Amino acid sequence: MTLHNTPIGTRIGMALALPIVGLLVFALWTMSGYQSISDEARDLRDMAELAPVIGVVVHELQQERGVSAGYVGSAGAAFGDRLGERREQTDRSIEAFDQAIATIVDRQVDDRLGSQLGAARAHLNSLPAWRDGISRQEVTVEQLTGEYSDTIAQLLNTMRVMLLVSNHSALTRSIDAYIHLVQAKEFAGIERAIGSARFSAGSFDAASQARLISLIDRQQLHLDQFRFFGHPAPVEELDRLLTGPEMVELGRMRRLALTSEAGGRIRTVDSTYWFDTMTWKIDRMKRVEDRLARDLIEQALTIEASARRLAATVNIASLLIVLLAIVAAVLLAHGIIDPMTRVTQAMNKLAANNESVEISDQDRGDEIGDMARAAVVFRDNVGRIVQAEERLKSEAILRLHHSALASILQGVLIIDASRQIIYANAAFQSITGYAEDEMIGRTPEFLYGPDTDPKALAALRAALSAGDTRPHVVLSYRKDGTPFWSEVSVTPVSDSLGRPTHIVSVMRDITDSRRIEEELRIAAIAFESLHAMMVTDAKGVVLRVNRAFCETTGYSVEEMVGKNPSMLKSGRHPPEFYADMWYQLKTSGSWQGEVWDRRKNGDVFPKWQTISSVRGEDGEIAHYVAAFSDITERKQAEEQIRLLAFYDPLTGLPNRRLLIDRLQQAVLASDRSGRKGALLFIDLDQFKTINDTRGHDVGDLLLVEVGNRLQGCLRACDTAARFGGDEFVVMLEDLSEDLDEATAQARTVGEKILATLNEPYQLDGETHRSSPSIGVTLIRGRSANATELLKQADLAMYRSKAAGRNTMRFFEPGMTPGNVA
Repeated sequence: MTLHNTPIGTRIGMALALPIVGLLVFALWTMSGYQSISDEARDLRDMAELAPVIGVVVHELQQERGVSAGYVGSAGAAFGDRLGERREQTDRSIEAFDQAIATIVDRQVDDRLGSQLGAARAHLNSLPAWRDGISRQEVTVEQLTGEYSDTIAQLLNTMRVMLLVSNHSALTRSIDAYIHLVQAKEFAGIERAIGSARFSAGSFDAASQARLISLIDRQQLHLDQFRFFGHPAPVEELDRLLTGPEMVELGRMRRLALTSEAGGRIRTVDSTYWFDTMTWKIDRMKRVEDRLARDLIEQALTIEASARRLAATVNIASLLIVLLAIVAAVLLAHGIIDPMTRVTQAMNKLAANNESVEISDQDRGDEIGDMARAAVVFRDNVGRIVQAEERLKSEAILRLHHSALASILQGVLIIDASRQIIYANAAFQSITGYAEDEMIGRTPEFLYGPDTDPKALAALRAALSAGDTRPHVVLSYRKDGTPFWSEVSVTPVSDSLGRPTHIVSVMRDITDSRRIEEELRIAAIAFESLHAMMVTDAKGVVLRVNRAFCETTGYSVEEMVGKNPSMLKSGRHPPEFYADMWYQLKTSGSWQGEVWDRRKNGDVFPKWQTISSVRGEDGEIAHYVAAFSDITERKQAEEQIRLLAFYDPLTGLPNRRLLIDRLQQAVLASDRSGRKGALLFIDLDQFKTINDTRGHDVGDLLLVEVGNRLQGCLRACDTAARFGGDEFVVMLEDLSEDLDEATAQARTVGEKILATLNEPYQLDGETHRSSPSIGVTLIRGRSANATELLKQADLAMYRSKAAGRNTMRFFEPGMTPGNVA
């Protein structure tokens, strides 16, 4: 049975039932949506409760990594007594982690969380095999550090799933603060492992020093992010916990590691002392991490409870609304269907020419009453309708033509044979601002102004004469005098004899399109700017690069289009660098920073890059636009400025400024540890004679050689500096706590310097001799500041000159400039 054959009562019932069904579906959809929100809140609470368990596993893995690195770095000589205990504690934390996972997996968990938990568990399963390799000394420090770090990274990625699930701003900031603190603690753990290995081995290579600098910087970066996202209370607690002499001692050991000669021996720091000091710092960060984890759990529980209450409220409200709609539909159907049936039966009888039909419901004031009254007069109207039908057809056709012209978007102007306007549609009036009665009887010339190109008008008239209907661009003027660009086409209309009777002119306002074209031309010119630029789609596939990009990278347009920008990677940045870049792009819409990339010829270069995301009308990211500039020269200039500020350009030794800074640090370290130091002021005897007789070039060669010999006499923790002219200063640190023994140690170094600087010099093909005069004073904590120590050493040096040069004298109390002779 088709719908139009169905009784009207049935159709009304169906019409009332459909909205109710739709309302029911909408209610179920709404209930399902709020239930989904409640389930997401439960998943978020599960993740928050899992976070401290993961934090314990990460903390134990970090400690085991540090102990293992020290064990391997010392070839088994150090940390062997700690290795077993560390592994047992790690295994206990992993067992607790497995129990927590089993509890969560028993329920339905978020797919992203389940996937990441599986990846983390796979890394933990490979831990026994790596432990065997470490015990047998079959893996390097870099390998074990990388394996532990990868495992920890997988566990941290599990925490990051919380960011993808959470849509609560306050909780998201807390999660960000928690993750940044955990990441800072991870970098501190890697620093602890590398330092344990290298201090156990007794030396630092250049790669380890560079890695330490990177880890320190990245720790600071994540701690700054933690301070930005975190609440004031935990931030203040962390700042308070990370103060004290341990942090000062940690800074001293860092300086020793970073300033030691690559490959040089470092014997003044015990690897276990380094490990314990770093563990002190990491344990305090763990205390704040535990506090943040408790806060996350509390926030997640609050959100879950709120979501469940909201879901229950919505479910009850939806069911009540559906029930009320059903009751209203039943009452409405009963009040409509019965009278509609009576009116329909009466209309059927009228259609069968039954003029005696009785029609009720005429007194009703609604549409059914209107239908009943219409049925009464239906019989009288049938004749008049038939008579007027033909006349209405003709009028309808005329109205249709007029409506068609009035409704089109282009302006239409009809001009008669005398070039006078006889019709202008609504669109033409809207474009020009003139009403139709203001244009009727006028020629079209009033639409043009002083800046209208006469050649364009001549071309338009020529096209009319030739019957060419192609559009022409003409500068026209509105009623208020504002100019606009129009696209005009003219079509002649002829009668049956071929004589022209009218002209139809169609106008379109193209001002906006011309402006858009101009903006596109400007954008194209801007794209070809001095800055290298690249445009990709949402998946990162290159769509376009400019000439500056090709000149900078060496790749042609054809070589880049359709490729991924990852082909430019230099390998200097870890995966976390790019992960953070993409995270900022997706959250804030932009990223800028320094990136090292590789040109086509293999050269690695630094660049300053800005990336912006472009969203479409639907709000989704459609493109990425990257602009960068080569900053190689700027980086070189910065390095040159640093060298000029702190190092002597002739000898390459630290200059006066850097020496005083290190001396101030040495005074504080001596006061803190009780260990003595020494300051040796060295002046070359008769240096002016060499300059005067042999020239300044030879004198400079002598100064360079003296600097090289001084460095050869010192340990990695000591400092040799050029103080100015022919004056050098040597600073010895970490001497004995006993004053007499420290004096003897300083004397030994001074005698070694005397002997070394007295050896012949081969300068410019000739042999030269030079001797030093040395003044020595001891560094004994804060008994004297840096300025006083330099004065003391200088007085002792003048005492050695007064004693006949080429000798060494120690500063004595009461020594003044007037009694040094």
